[in-house]
Amino acid sequence: SIGEIDFGLQEGMSSASVLSEMYQIYSSWSVGLIDVGPAGGGETGREVLERIGQSFHSIVKLSGGTSQRHDLVAVSHGQFLRMMLAVALDVPVFRVFTTMQQMNGCINVLDISTTENVTITGDQCNLFGGPFLSRLTGEDFNMTLPKINVIRINEIGHLEGLA
Repeated sequence: SIGEIDFGLQEGMSSASVLSEMYQIYSSWSVGLIDVGPAGGGETGREVLERIGQSFHSIVKLSGGTSQRHDLVAVSHGQFLRMMLAVALDVPVFRVFTTMQQMNGCINVLDISTTENVTITGDQCNLFGGPFLSRLTGEDFNMTLPKINVIRINEIGHLEGLA
């Protein structure tokens, strides 16, 4: 499922009222504490990452799993998309939540291999702040994904002139 990250009891509340706790959770995930989740339920970082892995594999499955080019459109929410992009780009989670723009209606273009996979391990990736901080997660985290090449991020030219 490519639905938004589940923030449990915070769902439906204004962003302003829960922003501080959201950033605390993202900060925890950024240093490898991926079993942290929102107070009162919701997804942990590990659950979100597992869902991202499943989503990328589902996209490959929808393409028929052949080496032929297939164009697919997937629509999701900003925070989940940021986390997907962090995985695809192997950049720190906190960086995408604090600096990566994802305008409403933007387009991200990813080239997802149907024939090649890569394995991400917590102690070897940049998702959790690089090799030093990733030791908190260590070998406890790994997932195999299709190889992903990010082509464009936050493309908004198609929105010009819309009110």
